[in-house]
Amino acid sequence: MNFIYERIEQMLSRIYPLTKRAVYPIDGFECAECGYKTSEMPDEELVYRPWTKNDRFGGKEEWHGWYRGIVKVPDCPEGCSLELENYYDDGQNPQYLVYLDGKLVQGTDKNHVSVPLDPTHSEYDVKMYVYTGYDELDYKFEPKVVVRDDEVTGLYYDIRVPFEVLSLMDKTSREYMLIRDGLNEALNILDWRTPGSPEFLESVRAARAYLSDEVYGMLFCEEGRD
Repeated sequence: MNFIYERIEQMLSRIYPLTKRAVYPIDGFECAECGYKTSEMPDEELVYRPWTKNDRFGGKEEWHGWYRGIVKVPDCPEGCSLELENYYDDGQNPQYLVYLDGKLVQGTDKNHVSVPLDPTHSEYDVKMYVYTGYDELDYKFEPKVVVRDDEVTGLYYDIRVPFEVLSLMDKTSREYMLIRDGLNEALNILDWRTPGSPEFLESVRAARAYLSDEVYGMLFCEEGRD
């Protein structure tokens, strides 16, 4: 058993929820079923209906539709960023094209669930074109605005990226041990007494500094000597 590896995996699952300072569900969207998208904007003839959180879309092969709504932008504390998130944790994978104020900005699916928002805006006119594929499942649509803590998010990916690399490495190699043990030491720095507190956030910054010097810095030094 690789207990250190398993510990890192468990700690990542504890850190990720703390990347979100606040979550604001969005109400007031409308939905209209349509055919294949043939232009950048929905047809003016589409008939929309109000959408509630208990509604579902799909239920047949190749369902297409448009969602539209006005999204109010909440206050964004210092050290945070804002995202429009449409995440579903049920293994389903409808595909979206997201338009903000009439401009196509990004596609989303189950692996790419959020779109950055500018905190200087007061609101966005949001439209989303969705396509379900060939299954006949029913899907949820539950958009929300997420206030993301930049430091905690940075720490999460500072650890997650090299952690995923470990699965591709020889477990007996020096590089594997260096990365695994360095990630574990960084996790030991975190102050878990009150997650989200100033003390916790200070420990997050200390852990990121350790990773920069002792893991990423060491790896670059090793590469430079090869």
